[in-house]
Amino acid sequence: MKNIVSRGLKITKAPQNLIAIYSLIWKRLEKKLDNISTIYFAPSGDLFKIPFAALSKDGKEVLSDNYHLVQLSTTAAIMDKDESFASIKRGDKIQLYGGIQFEAESSVLNHNSLNNYNPEDPAVSDSLPASDEGFSFLPGTQTEVLEIKQLADSNGLEATVASGNYATEGSFKSLNNTSTGVIHIATHGFFFPDPKEVKNGINSNFQNGGKIFRESSNPLFRSGLLFAGGNFSWRKNVGTGGEDGIITAYEVSNMYFPNTKLVVLSACETALGDISGTEGVYGLQRAFKMAGVQNLLMSLWQVPDKETSEFMQLFYKNFFEGKSITDAFAVTQKSMKNKYRNEPYKWAAWILVR
Repeated sequence: MKNIVSRGLKITKAPQNLIAIYSLIWKRLEKKLDNISTIYFAPSGDLFKIPFAALSKDGKEVLSDNYHLVQLSTTAAIMDKDESFASIKRGDKIQLYGGIQFEAESSVLNHNSLNNYNPEDPAVSDSLPASDEGFSFLPGTQTEVLEIKQLADSNGLEATVASGNYATEGSFKSLNNTSTGVIHIATHGFFFPDPKEVKNGINSNFQNGGKIFRESSNPLFRSGLLFAGGNFSWRKNVGTGGEDGIITAYEVSNMYFPNTKLVVLSACETALGDISGTEGVYGLQRAFKMAGVQNLLMSLWQVPDKETSEFMQLFYKNFFEGKSITDAFAVTQKSMKNKYRNEPYKWAAWILVR
């Protein structure tokens, strides 16, 4: 694979056994689905990890070619008819994070400002690998949030960008219990499996950096997002609380977002976490739901920076032009699927959970 900038620990492709998974999970259901075009479903257990939209019966046609798939955190959500959380409206505040300076000085970690993007802020090279040395700058995220803001402005919507050294953990926490309607975070994300279940140790690239997160017994500490200055905490193995430039799922679960219609986690593996029976996913997904967020757009694996930016810009174009969150996602996924039909890792990682 040619050089690809990833928003996580490494770049991987979509599952290669999509046909086998289709035969195991979906094929037996098809005889019950005659004349049905929309399917609401709530995965259980390891099914949370499956990209249902990309399941294929023959390697060409995929499930989302034939059905409009609506994923729910619980089937009880079908009864939720509150249309006020379905689409964007004038007056809804939009907060965007991207072009984050992970190499910021440690002194910025306590900076709580929500100042707009400052083009004078330095940006590190995108060649730094994600390893013990830290996480690389993501040029696509900077383009992404500035394009989304431009789309918002053109549709008469109020959007604020926090970028560079201003995209701090403190600024995110200041959104707690506010009227912010949409929160978009374009950054690096991470998820580590239960250390008790890992054989032969962790990836050799991560023997030291991030150890405090990797070895935690609490799954909500093993999943998180990087903000300004996060590389300092990653290298020094300090964090999991306070203003360390890394926000964990545990910290999110203690926040309150009752007015937030949509959170977009434009980063790697943000939908993953520990699976505990029918209790769902213990990670960022569960944390934001506990905090009261109505809709979550997340990823199942490490996603490429360039195509992720493309996906998000198209999604917001559809969303800001009046489509519901669900319809905007469906139209965007279809467009990306048609463009990258043979490369599902570029579009199928994204799931919208209501």
